[in-house]
Amino acid sequence: GMMGMWRAKPSLLFGILSVGAILLAANVSDSSQSVVDAAVSLDAIALLVPDDADLKDPRLTLWVDAGREEGLHVIAVRDSDFLRASMDGPPWRGAILPDTIHRSATEGLVSKVTRYVEGGGSLMLVGDAGIVDQNGVYPQARSRFSQLAGVDYGFYEELKDKATLWGSVWGDKGTLDGLGIPPGATIAQTKMSGQPSTQLPGQEVPEGSYKFARYGDETLHYPAFVTRGTYDGQVLLRSSSGVVAGFRRAGAGQVLFINLPLAYLKSRTDGLLLHAFLRHFGQDLLQFPVLTAVPDGIGGMVLNWHMDSNAALPPLEKMRKAGLFEQGPYSIHLTAGPDARAFNDGLGLHVSDSSVTQTWIRYFVQRGNAVGSHGGWIHDYFGLNVNDDNQKDFEQYLTLNKEALERITGLPVREYSAPVGNQPGWVTNWLQQHGIRAYYFTGNASMAPTQTYRDGKKADIDGWSFPISHLGRVASFEEMSRDGIPENVLLEWLDSLADFCADRHTVRLFYSHPPGVVAYLPLMQKWLQKITELSAQNRFHWYTMSSLADFLNLRRQVEWRIVRAKRGRLDLIAQSPVGLAHLAWALSATVYERPKVSEGKATVERRNENWFIVAQGENNLSVELTLNSHTESGRSR
Repeated sequence: GMMGMWRAKPSLLFGILSVGAILLAANVSDSSQSVVDAAVSLDAIALLVPDDADLKDPRLTLWVDAGREEGLHVIAVRDSDFLRASMDGPPWRGAILPDTIHRSATEGLVSKVTRYVEGGGSLMLVGDAGIVDQNGVYPQARSRFSQLAGVDYGFYEELKDKATLWGSVWGDKGTLDGLGIPPGATIAQTKMSGQPSTQLPGQEVPEGSYKFARYGDETLHYPAFVTRGTYDGQVLLRSSSGVVAGFRRAGAGQVLFINLPLAYLKSRTDGLLLHAFLRHFGQDLLQFPVLTAVPDGIGGMVLNWHMDSNAALPPLEKMRKAGLFEQGPYSIHLTAGPDARAFNDGLGLHVSDSSVTQTWIRYFVQRGNAVGSHGGWIHDYFGLNVNDDNQKDFEQYLTLNKEALERITGLPVREYSAPVGNQPGWVTNWLQQHGIRAYYFTGNASMAPTQTYRDGKKADIDGWSFPISHLGRVASFEEMSRDGIPENVLLEWLDSLADFCADRHTVRLFYSHPPGVVAYLPLMQKWLQKITELSAQNRFHWYTMSSLADFLNLRRQVEWRIVRAKRGRLDLIAQSPVGLAHLAWALSATVYERPKVSEGKATVERRNENWFIVAQGENNLSVELTLNSHTESGRSR
């Protein structure tokens, strides 16, 4: 839900749209959903970029893409356009000053941004934004944005390369929930889990707080500027550097300060924090409507089973008897060759010749599950040896695997998972060239389905990665049992993950292997019982990777915006050449009265603190939005 104490002042709800925003049409990167429409939407968030920025620069497009995935309008606005925006209220309620691409800033920009906030604007200030002037010089002993940020930082002259430190990042549970950090991405700090020696004395993670954890390795360290002085606001996250994230009011406006290189991290497959803060900024602080990333606005999960070898066959019968296949559909991926570890070991699933394997595959298909490829033909050999340089020798195994499955199912293989999580860039390209639109991914852990940026470049064109969910350093049942995770801890995590997806109308993937689940069948039955209850309330669906990827690709074709209608009303208008069925917008019921459909087909329903507008088809939709009377009176003050 929304966090009352961080609510935007209703009087800020929508600034006056000036001609400047319409002139920006040419300034939106290709990956935004629609040049003109996004530019004139009243809920556009301005991403400030240098005048000489290339609008196809991945350091810029990754913000626009993240905005679209989060259901927000993020548009590139050049500094000069921002400087020219009228003083009686620029057209953007919210602006982002991003890290990496905006390291340098002129004095003029620094003072304009400060005036923008004090005049009522909302700013997300990120990482090293504006740390140097236009000549690449550190102009002051501390960042010129220190006062706006609410704390001093950026002591390059004095501290040199010690101006940033790497360390654990932590917060309290309520704050992390408010930011939409999913269960398992952080772990509770107890006396038992000793501290890595990199922490500064007196900066140990306090007991009872939650620190971010990495899959496969409990310690996750992030670089942050050393901060000094008392933070003038509400601290959200901390590290050994000091304040890592905070929220404060400044004049009539507000600043969300994030002392982390969000864009840099996302460009290297750690996008969780960029997405979380962007969603929090747009949906919670600015209270903008969002286009949800799930059909009908109903969250859920992908359950991804990996079948590596013939050891996966005997457990399937136990899973069936325990009722696991009564639910679904699931994404079930098989390594199809006769061998599993090495050539001629005979340990594989042997899809082409084994009647047992074929019977199971037909059973899966008949029950509506998606059957996909788990790598290439020989699980361990492929997973341990495929690399950036051996496409010529290894792509044959991807082809063999895919074709063997298709001969049995009579359907195209449309999803994929990499053995041992090893997926070189060429494999991603191969998948997209061969009609595979969805793949499991160990990067971007804990995120919803996303289009991946790797090594600073965008890796997906029309494909979607499905990051794994993890509980601290472990993700699958095999790892849970290896680490001796108590069953009650595991069940609590799975329950809270399902609740998270239902409450936040989002999706997460959980993966495992049939042999690993056998020890946990009673636990799985309890979990599935909980999911049955959520499903009965129409708050949870099982999804397959490929069905969601199809939906997300349809969603990309939607153009929608908020426009000012007559008599102070706002209209949400949407259009799509492929139809709007199952698209759903969520908007705060504390801000808006019940929306009214004026053109097209859609249902409007109240779910907790939000209105949901769920389109029922047709290519055009127009919905009247009226601000609540108490919001209205707030605006006119």
